[in-house]
Amino acid sequence: MRQGLIAEELGVNKQRVRQLIIKLHAFGHVRFADPTRPSWLVMKADDRTPFLSRDAERVLSVLPDDYATDVKKICIVARMSVSKVKGFLEELIFQSLVKVVQGLDSSTTYWITSAGLEHPQRASDGNRARAPRLPVAVRPRSRRAVDYSRQWITADQGCDGATRDPPSINERAVPVSKAQAADRKDQQ
Repeated sequence: MRQGLIAEELGVNKQRVRQLIIKLHAFGHVRFADPTRPSWLVMKADDRTPFLSRDAERVLSVLPDDYATDVKKICIVARMSVSKVKGFLEELIFQSLVKVVQGLDSSTTYWITSAGLEHPQRASDGNRARAPRLPVAVRPRSRRAVDYSRQWITADQGCDGATRDPPSINERAVPVSKAQAADRKDQQ
């Protein structure tokens, strides 16, 4: 636990928590993550959960809960260089807190394991890295069609909650090229 959290739980100030932590350490009841900063992170002496460095903790904390992400997205949120993030990811993989999965475009992405989700040093709140971009290029016209259909599905619903039938091709807001319009005219 962190010093601030312990102080909040016990209802005492941080200085008193520091005194108690040092006394408990002298009796062998607790151990420190960093001996030079005893109040940073304290665990029971018999708890064998591995300690993470502050930077490794930061990398673990930015990994999203429900999807994989790549190194670039992790670097942006963790505000660290690519080489540092890769080093910490290797450490987290070795400890089975993160696993490597193949992304949609055959790139390397990282997924947090259940052990990583439950690790006591992982921050439960805060910024998470976004998902990598899809490897599909969407043309502006296709994007307009998708936006239009999304708008149609979510927009007008009747009193009973049923959506209306989609409009005919001639009523759609998506422009049609002159060649396609001529073909339609010939078919009618």
